[in-house]
Amino acid sequence: MKKIYDNNPYLILGVHRSGTSLMSRIFEKAGVFTGKNQNINNEAKFFFDLNNQTLKKNNSTAYNFGTFLSKLQNEKFINEQAEQLKKTIEKKINSKFFGVRKLIKYQFAEEKIKWGFKDPRTVLLLPVWGKIFPEAKLLIIFRNPVDVCMSIYYFEQKRYLNKLKKRPDLKFEMQLENTFEVWKNFTKILLATSKSDNHNSLTVKYESLSKNEVIQNIIEFTESKTDTKEIAKMIKRKTTAYKKPEGYERFLELVKNDELVNKIYPDSKF
Repeated sequence: MKKIYDNNPYLILGVHRSGTSLMSRIFEKAGVFTGKNQNINNEAKFFFDLNNQTLKKNNSTAYNFGTFLSKLQNEKFINEQAEQLKKTIEKKINSKFFGVRKLIKYQFAEEKIKWGFKDPRTVLLLPVWGKIFPEAKLLIIFRNPVDVCMSIYYFEQKRYLNKLKKRPDLKFEMQLENTFEVWKNFTKILLATSKSDNHNSLTVKYESLSKNEVIQNIIEFTESKTDTKEIAKMIKRKTTAYKKPEGYERFLELVKNDELVNKIYPDSKF
């Protein structure tokens, strides 16, 4: 069977709740296939599971990943993880990610499929994915920490309330300070990646997505012929009026005085 893809996927990179779902939908509109069997966050189950399982077997999660990051200091560990993932990808990507329709379509097409995937956990596994897809094209999206942290907090609170129905003993332990640490750790990785000598990357800010220049950059990056107006229609900037949880003022002071925040958002008034 003919291989319908090259090893150069688009990787949509950003912290949780930073606009990566919107970016995934934009990429689909621009002709980039982002996988079948997607969850409500536009994450293809195939790569979501690979990231999640890799973190889990290394005693880490989407929000608590210090153990995994420390292991990434070891090149042997990175190579071992990459080899394990490669075997699974080569064996299952056609059926689990592309599916029958895409396989049939591109078996007889001259060009290969443009493809990529979105999952914030990919940021944590970048050294591993870099071994597997050294020619990957990276879309890096930043979003201000107040919007991200509030969104994570209430997203996780909603999940907690749903679980509470079956497990009334559960306690909601997430605090805004915790989410801010997640934002900072992800953002440090993203910032270092954006500054690396990589001509196959594009960096955007969520707050600037509606600008015509940014939309045009995305279209060019995806080598798409999509009209800028079609993309613009998808970008509806909205800020949810969240109720300020306990500790909000303390959290806001941390944000305002943080060096990393002021480096990326020097003129913002939170």
